[in-house]
Amino acid sequence: MPGNVIVLVDASSSMAFSHRKSKKTNYELEREALAAGYARLPDLGYNVGVYNFSPTWKEIYPVQKFDAAKVSEAMKQLPAKPSGRTPLVAGLAKLEGVLKGLSGKTVVYIFSDGGWEKAAGGKDPGDKTAELARKYNVCFIVITYATDPDGIKRVKDMGRANACSRVIAFDSYITNPYYALGPLYYTTSATSVETMSDFSIANKTEGR
Repeated sequence: MPGNVIVLVDASSSMAFSHRKSKKTNYELEREALAAGYARLPDLGYNVGVYNFSPTWKEIYPVQKFDAAKVSEAMKQLPAKPSGRTPLVAGLAKLEGVLKGLSGKTVVYIFSDGGWEKAAGGKDPGDKTAELARKYNVCFIVITYATDPDGIKRVKDMGRANACSRVIAFDSYITNPYYALGPLYYTTSATSVETMSDFSIANKTEGR
């Protein structure tokens, strides 16, 4: 069981697209699902942190003892509407500064469609998550709404950071709370969650 739970929120312009099954944008659904998730999260002594990594890094709720009411209030700091770029690797570099000060296991949830801004000489997001996984006691749970081949490959690479990291389809996250909460209890490779491969197969089956 982890001691720390960190969420990296994507508020970039790509989140402004309407969800294929809803009139709401992905960003609206992301915020609603996060609010519901924090309401469901049992108070088992976790430390929780929330950070907005796009379009710029912003500390929403610095890692501290979980308090549902305080997290709910802090979430109001998120942008009203998504906009701007996706500095994903820069956000992961900022995350490292947070991880350095933590003890115990950490589960990091990242919302991503695999989009990112490549800096000269910079690492690929998959390489950066793998580096962090080698250096810290951390598991990455990538919640993805990727649709293009490059984005799908990139989130799959991020979800392979180590044995306890994985990818969860965005639709599964917003409709089934167990996909999101499961990794907080079981952080081994045997965890039963929908992976990116399952997501791709389901999409092909449904003709998407």
